[in-house]
Amino acid sequence: MDISIYRNYTDRNTKIAVSKYDRELFCCNSLLAIACHSGSGRYKFHIREIEVKTGEVLIIPAGMPFLPLSYSEDFHIDLLRVGNEHLELLDRIISVPQIELLLMGIPVIRLTSSQMEMFLYTISYIEKLLAEYKTEKQPKRDYTCEIIQEYLHILTLEAS
Repeated sequence: MDISIYRNYTDRNTKIAVSKYDRELFCCNSLLAIACHSGSGRYKFHIREIEVKTGEVLIIPAGMPFLPLSYSEDFHIDLLRVGNEHLELLDRIISVPQIELLLMGIPVIRLTSSQMEMFLYTISYIEKLLAEYKTEKQPKRDYTCEIIQEYLHILTLEAS
């Protein structure tokens, strides 16, 4: 299952399955959703700079070159990484225009406190299901995979 969740992520030196795109920018072959709990971080996307602040979620589409520029001292995030196999499934479930609008322009989505709570609760539940998925056998494993994909579907609908 090509999903990772990085909780309480504050280590600026840890790499998250990214590769060098050119001499400066990085690229991840997965979609990244960065939920900012506190502080702020600045990212460069080609010539555009974007800041993610407390209460916001930055969505970096798969294959989008980026460079972390700076972080405030109190920068604290949870990060959800979703691999291509799940993105392809979401493409089939949700209409293509919704996905394209969501991923167009490197969106920063401002969340209310209840929306952020729902987002964090959902990724916590996905994290729990991922732990179960690793220890289960078929067909329970297939069932758990379907539940995880439905939660990704819910997150995508909420974001779009």
